[in-house]
Amino acid sequence: MKLNKKTLKALDASNVIKAKLQDVLKKSNVTIQRYIDSNDVMLTTIGALTVIESELGINYEDAIEKEKA
Repeated sequence: MKLNKKTLKALDASNVIKAKLQDVLKKSNVTIQRYIDSNDVMLTTIGALTVIESELGINYEDAIEKEKA
């Protein structure tokens, strides 16, 4: 499971969200940026998705890439 491009773009543009992800995931700014750049699965953990949902005002289902059938 990975985040969609729209969500990644929003994360990359927001220092506030990055800081909250740092706090929740207990990782450095450099690591969070690497997660965003590589669309790392760590961004789809419960803690990260909770931050993404609350900060972007979206449901997690709208943040992840849709599975191709």
